[in-house]
Amino acid sequence: MNKTLHAALIGAALLTISAGAFAQPPNAPFAGAAKMTCAEALKEAGKSGPPLAPLAKSFDAEAAKLKKSPKDAKVKKAYVDSAIKYEQAVYLGATKLSPSIKYRASLALCRAVLAVDPKNAQCKKDEDQIVAIYKQMGRPVPN
Repeated sequence: MNKTLHAALIGAALLTISAGAFAQPPNAPFAGAAKMTCAEALKEAGKSGPPLAPLAKSFDAEAAKLKKSPKDAKVKKAYVDSAIKYEQAVYLGATKLSPSIKYRASLALCRAVLAVDPKNAQCKKDEDQIVAIYKQMGRPVPN
């Protein structure tokens, strides 16, 4: 064998071995199709830094107060207001969140508000829009 052919075969073998090292296992999910829940996305959104981190902290504080006093109307209102402010910043704000985190976190916040205030128009509208987006793309609505 001549040296050029020998070098080409060795190069092809090394390329095949290195490409195989980076391949995903056969049953691995596609990286873009993360199986992230809405609650996990909400946690990730809160870690994104300004401007969402202070809103996440405020929402968590109001959620803790609501847990202690679930029937107090003032606490419910403060919780709903905090959640809506956070949801609007996640959903409509100029954030650097990926779409999967953005929409899942927004759904989690809308669902949290609607659990406390089932007639909240803003969260009903936003939840309906997000669900429509998922259905339009032919994807299941995340939990």
